[in-house]
Amino acid sequence: MSEMYDPHAAVSVRRTLRGTAIAAVLGFVAYSLAFILNREPSELPRIVVGAFIALAALFTLVWRLVYIRIYTTSGFPVEC
Repeated sequence: MSEMYDPHAAVSVRRTLRGTAIAAVLGFVAYSLAFILNREPSELPRIVVGAFIALAALFTLVWRLVYIRIYTTSGFPVEC
């Protein structure tokens, strides 16, 4: 997600969607590996972590789309 902080990428819907999706997939893969490699898989919360990753990705995406919508419209008042 670090490339999403580039100003040119921050206003691109396509790059925002791609960056958020990549971050969510990496989160799911990392947790899946931790779950597989853990000796006691019943000790790890499955649904809660999956829901957290999904909701974090959703809220990040929504916030970034709102940001793009607000700061790329010409009607946004900017005072100097």
